[in-house]
Amino acid sequence: MGMLVNGNDDGCYWGGSGSAEQFLPNLEKGGIWRRWLGFREGSADQEKTQMSPEFKELTAKYDTYKECSDLLVQKLEACIQQNKNVIDIGKIVNEPNENPYEKLANSFSSFSNFFPPEKHESIRALASTAFNLGRLQRAQQLEGRRSIRHLRRFFATEYKELMDERAKLEKARKHMDRMKHEVKVSKTTEKIEKYAVLYEQAVEEFDAQARRTIILLNQLPNIKNEHTVSFFFFGYLDHCFPSFRVVEKEK
Repeated sequence: MGMLVNGNDDGCYWGGSGSAEQFLPNLEKGGIWRRWLGFREGSADQEKTQMSPEFKELTAKYDTYKECSDLLVQKLEACIQQNKNVIDIGKIVNEPNENPYEKLANSFSSFSNFFPPEKHESIRALASTAFNLGRLQRAQQLEGRRSIRHLRRFFATEYKELMDERAKLEKARKHMDRMKHEVKVSKTTEKIEKYAVLYEQAVEEFDAQARRTIILLNQLPNIKNEHTVSFFFFGYLDHCFPSFRVVEKEK
C-alpha cells in the first residue's frame, strides 16, 4: 500500500519545473509512511495527512476492546457485589455490619429475644453461621477483585499510554502538514529551503512517533491473553462459584 497524492502513487506530483515543491524531500516512499499513511487533497488550502485503513482498523479494535473491557469489569464486579452503591464509591465490600449476611446475623440475635431460652442456642448458631458467611463473602469479594486487577486497570495503564502516544502523533501530523504547506506557499528560495529542512525534520519526528504508536497498538493481543489468564487461572470463577472448590476437593 502506498500513498496517493494528486493521483500519483510514486511520491508527490508537484507540477512544472521551477515550482517551490521541487525542494520538498521525497520522503513519502517505503517504510512506515508507505505502509501506514496517505495524503488526501481537501477543500482547505492545507493538505491533511490521513492515516491508512490498516492503522484506523488497529485503533478501532483497541478502542472497542477498551469499551468491552469496561463493561466486562462492571458485570464481573456485579457478580460478587450486588449493591451498586458500594461499587459506585470505588469499593467492593460493604461497610462493617452492612453485608447482607451480617445484617441477617444481627437480625437473628435480635429475634432471639422473642423466643424462650431453650431456643436461644439454636438461634445463636444460626447467627454465627450467617456471620461466617458474611466474612467469607468479604474475602471472596476482595480476592475476586484482585484477580481481575489487570483488567480493571487497563483503562488507566495501557489504554492511557496509547492515548497519550496517539495525541503526540496527531500533534506531530499537524506540525508536519504545516511545514509542508509552508514550503508550497513560500515565495523566496531562502524560505523554501528553510521550510524544506523543517519539513524533513517533521517527517522524521512523525515517522518515529508513528512507530511508537503502532508498537503499542500491536500489543493488544498480548494484553488480551494476560486478561484471559487473569480471569481463568487466578480464580475469578472460583470466587463466583465456591462449589467448584468442593468438587475439586472431592476428586
